[in-house]
Amino acid sequence: MLPFLDQKELYDRIDLQQPWDAEAYAAFRDSAPHLMQCHSREDGTGNTQYFAVVSPNSVWRDAPVAFDDITDGKAQTLLFIELDLPNVNWMSPTDVSLESLLTMLSTEGRLPAPHPDVVLCVFADGAVHSLPHEKITPELLRAIVSIDGGESIPNISFGESN
Repeated sequence: MLPFLDQKELYDRIDLQQPWDAEAYAAFRDSAPHLMQCHSREDGTGNTQYFAVVSPNSVWRDAPVAFDDITDGKAQTLLFIELDLPNVNWMSPTDVSLESLLTMLSTEGRLPAPHPDVVLCVFADGAVHSLPHEKITPELLRAIVSIDGGESIPNISFGESN
């Protein structure tokens, strides 16, 4: 993704044949590009708060997905979610599964997020929306993660678009 985020120079310096935690990458690991961290959490640790959500019917699955495969609508299909998970380095190939999100939601009553009132989400149309915690339900999560399930999105405001 780095080349698509104006980080091609950094991308070119990373050998994808090496593990992300190879000693050669220590300097990269310790200083995450600012776009890999929530602005309220930039602390020099190299940790990230942005995650892809993986499931068999998400954008992030075992097989490549083309934009034309997103039949539920790009504006209603989740690409990334901002979560406050401890000690996840930006270079780590760590994603979050839909099932783990659903477990977090049922266990904690809300998703762990850096912001007290909302969870920031990036959708396939490129929009960033603030989803209010009280509006995030298992049904909503399943619907926005799915690319082609035909689910109806509950009638909620996606909040501020950034």
